[in-house]
Amino acid sequence: LDGVHMNPAGHLMMATNVLNAFRVPYDLAKLTRLSKLGPLEISEERAQSLVKVMTLEEKAGELMLYDYKCWGTNNWNVYREHVDRNRIGALMRVRGQVEARKLQEYKMAHSRLGIPMIFHDDITHGYRTILPVQLGNACSWDEDLVEKAEAMVARETSVSGLQMTYAPMVDLSDDPRWGRICETSGEDPYLSARLTAARVRGFQGRTPAELGDRRHIIACDKHFIGYASLQAAKDYRHRDFSRRELYETYLPPHRAAIEAGALGVMNAYTTFEGVPCNFNRFLMTDLLRDRLGFRGQLMTDWTTFQFSIDEGAATDLADTAVRGLAAGVDMDMIADAYLELPRLVREGKVREADVDRAVVRSLALKFRMHLFNYPFRYCCNPGEENRVAGCAEHRDVALRLTRESIVLLENDGVLPLDPSKPVGLTGTWADDGTNMLSEWVGEGKGEECVTLKAGLAKRWGERLDFVAAAKGVPSAETVILAIGEKSNLTGERHSRAKLALPEEELAHFLMKTIGLDPEHVVLATPQHAHANFLRLTVCDSEVRVTVDEDDALVLVVHDTNRALRRNIRNRHDLSRDSLLVGFGFHLDYSLKIEINLLVDRQLLYNLLGMNCHNNKYCQYLS
Repeated sequence: LDGVHMNPAGHLMMATNVLNAFRVPYDLAKLTRLSKLGPLEISEERAQSLVKVMTLEEKAGELMLYDYKCWGTNNWNVYREHVDRNRIGALMRVRGQVEARKLQEYKMAHSRLGIPMIFHDDITHGYRTILPVQLGNACSWDEDLVEKAEAMVARETSVSGLQMTYAPMVDLSDDPRWGRICETSGEDPYLSARLTAARVRGFQGRTPAELGDRRHIIACDKHFIGYASLQAAKDYRHRDFSRRELYETYLPPHRAAIEAGALGVMNAYTTFEGVPCNFNRFLMTDLLRDRLGFRGQLMTDWTTFQFSIDEGAATDLADTAVRGLAAGVDMDMIADAYLELPRLVREGKVREADVDRAVVRSLALKFRMHLFNYPFRYCCNPGEENRVAGCAEHRDVALRLTRESIVLLENDGVLPLDPSKPVGLTGTWADDGTNMLSEWVGEGKGEECVTLKAGLAKRWGERLDFVAAAKGVPSAETVILAIGEKSNLTGERHSRAKLALPEEELAHFLMKTIGLDPEHVVLATPQHAHANFLRLTVCDSEVRVTVDEDDALVLVVHDTNRALRRNIRNRHDLSRDSLLVGFGFHLDYSLKIEINLLVDRQLLYNLLGMNCHNNKYCQYLS
């Protein structure tokens, strides 16, 4: 059993699974045919036998995916209720073998047919050992090293009790304001396709036999398709795109993922030719399955079915279930839409054969990962998790990829610095490890990162003149100023209006330059394209900083705004702690704000969607 320990109940459940999956006796011809099939085909055969003895409620539950952490402190009780009622087939955000073992034991003890749980997670650039973000490691142009790094990630993820990752993200974007561009491999379809294939090989292995060896995991290609086609780089504000753009720009990386063997695909929130992806049979079946040959499991993104209702594309969850299943979507993430399937089948609105097809794809992955025979295969040795995750060998791989990913854009002769001469260091992020991790960091720990201060101190020793941020200026002739963005200014729902330093960082920079106390610095940023300067008010004095008009803010006042009805907090930062809803929605911004802008007041009112004759707002904008 490959080191897997099973109790007597486990042996009984395994025997039950075998009897259910193989309806004996098999004839010789069928056994001969099975012997010629690959691992996925054999898994599908077993799944087809098992689905014949499942109830409609068991089938619907097998198609539901939930987030364990989203159930809060009562998650254990909620999970047990879902298992008892046959309402769950997969679970995400389960961390560690101990937790996975507890959840799997309950599932195996309370599943009539002994159907195991499969565990997913968003492991995009490292689990315990953190890699550069995909946009960063794409700069290495090193397929072999990227594949090796992702294999290391797969190993750490697997020994932590998980079997699938929602990666690689293969969307293409040329808009750096989009917060999720850091998860992409950039704007080029060819480079992205090459690296996508390498990532899939790293996650799943180069041969079918490697998947399921407890060193690899299932790769889930996302988001199919055109997720990065956005208005003004705002998440969930999707625009339609042409078939030429579909085939020439967005499709090549997805094709590379499927050809490399990816067994999971997550659909996008996008609308294509007026039809949301999760209802679009042309995309989900004709293109993905019939033309690309995808044979794995297709799932929605987070509450995508509910999103379709919110944007007016569907009437209710039952409507989304009918249309989603007809389009080819196999698994519903969070929305509870597929729990409507038993009733819809009995009412004749959905064919049970279509439900069976989706269930077979879900079960096949569990067979493929050997979870039926060995349900505790990935959670049988907690000590292994501590030995493997974050080990020295894996950190060395991450270091190599990091070095290969660094791009020097310009050097005017300052670099390389001479370790024999003093160097100064200051700035917000000079000694911060947590923000070095970026977003989607799995189990990465900021306290284990080598900060800029720690790294420089190792080489410069006493010659390093470190001054904490806002505490003064180093006396060394050469000073490294560590300023930039917080990590939570990138990622999903975190877009930027322009590429620029955050206000507080620019204020610190100017303070360092002119020697002013940051407690008395107030910085305002331009809010329209005609502003050609920033106004920095320091007590009674004023400093002006020139800004190129080409760098001005880009605002989209008119927005189809599908997300407004969902009340999505989409941070599109125009300034520090700026309003969390875009302009032009005619909302009541009845809060006190200080305006230090040299702009036309009427234009400002127009941008905020206000009536300039409404005295209610003038008291705040005077």
